[in-house]
Amino acid sequence: LIPFLSPRISYSCFCKMSGSTASEFEKLTAAIRTAVKEEVGKAVKEEVEGLRAEVRAGFGTTYVPIDVIWKKKEIPVKDAAKKLRELRAKDLEVLEIYKVADGRELPRNVPKLDRDSPPFSDMCMFPGTPYQTSMAHVVPYDPICSLTWGEAIALVTGKAGSNMFASKNLRDFVRGNMEDKTNPFKVWAWNYLQLPYGHDEYFDNFKKGKAVVITPIWDPNNRWEPGTPYKLLVAATPEGYKWLLGITPLAQDPTEFRWFGEATPEEYKTATDFLQLVVSALGDLLIQSEVMDVVEQAYNSTDAAGSKAFYATIRNALEKEHGLLSDIIEGAFCDDNRSKRSNASSNSSFPNTLVGKLISLMQERKRMKRLGKERETGDPMIYAPTIVEGLNGQLLLPGNGKILTIDLETFFEENPLLIPDPYPVALKAGMNISTFYETPLLAGSNGMAEDYSVDDQGSMGSYHSVSETLTGEPGDGMMGEEVQNE
Repeated sequence: LIPFLSPRISYSCFCKMSGSTASEFEKLTAAIRTAVKEEVGKAVKEEVEGLRAEVRAGFGTTYVPIDVIWKKKEIPVKDAAKKLRELRAKDLEVLEIYKVADGRELPRNVPKLDRDSPPFSDMCMFPGTPYQTSMAHVVPYDPICSLTWGEAIALVTGKAGSNMFASKNLRDFVRGNMEDKTNPFKVWAWNYLQLPYGHDEYFDNFKKGKAVVITPIWDPNNRWEPGTPYKLLVAATPEGYKWLLGITPLAQDPTEFRWFGEATPEEYKTATDFLQLVVSALGDLLIQSEVMDVVEQAYNSTDAAGSKAFYATIRNALEKEHGLLSDIIEGAFCDDNRSKRSNASSNSSFPNTLVGKLISLMQERKRMKRLGKERETGDPMIYAPTIVEGLNGQLLLPGNGKILTIDLETFFEENPLLIPDPYPVALKAGMNISTFYETPLLAGSNGMAEDYSVDDQGSMGSYHSVSETLTGEPGDGMMGEEVQNE
């Protein structure tokens, strides 16, 4: 560094000591200057990124984190699905829309998401990624994951058919097919939320550190019809808030994001009560599921746990009851080839992927039953969100009291018919909060086993350990932790 810092003083000394020529000296000096410039640039970049991280961290702590917004509590699931169905029955107009919808013609009062000329504006609900909006599905687009939503979709839409394995009509309504049913529910505008870019990491396949739950502030005693406004309550981890809110202070332009608000105690309770009902109803449906009965019976009948025969036994039982899984999976409508699974029937791993997801759901059903047996009532129980009460049952907002809300009436003021049906939105919220509690009640890409391959058990991604998955007994995973905590 001497010739770089003091070339006039050190030039002759450097040349005498090194035997270098003047040109070599200049080359060395230039190299050192470049190296120092790069290091300074790197340091400045790191400092800028650090400042941005501080801004993000500030946004991450502005609103109450998800694990503070709600307490996790065990509640019974008995008759919850019946209660939700009875409350939904009064929504006659929207139920009539669902009744006649078969995946072909787009029903009246229902916009479709047309990617060539979308009905949505380019505006995102959140400022996390400016000028980049990703359309997040409520009901999964993936034809494998969506198959496990059959009972839940039938519950909130009034569609006939208890599950999508047995009912082709229900499958066509939700997923469509490549032949003529090209307007299934999954491409309706009601099945999308406008979130920042990269929503899959936080809204779909999130882990506990990166989680976002968006749930309706909706009283199911009220009637919902197309265009009826309501608000959304947003709950996230600090990292989730950073993704949603980005790095630009909202106060810089008060006209932007005017649909943002903060929940009142009453709105907080309304949203929590509805979400809790939906979670318990999903648990109830899982207990009643005919598909789970087939899976569990086959699971318990085989003594080949840990082998390919064990896996094949469950698949064969399902196919005996409902036909080839590959035939059920293949052919779902895919408008832009985003899901290669839609018409990739030649891939034999997809039925196994589906079986893996069903095994994971079956384990949740077993856990609910086990929790019920350990309590006085004996009825199956599920972990669900509950409000945080003050002294003497006083209704208070948890944490610092700042819970983010989205006013859909303001956001969709130019076209109120884009306001999504709150019930499917609540199903997605129920799946996400149950996954956050490590007890997923519907299949998605969020942490559930993609494929319980006996050759690759280490990457299953399930909340249950391999031993728990294959035996159904508490081990070193989720069920084992519960036993230790008790």
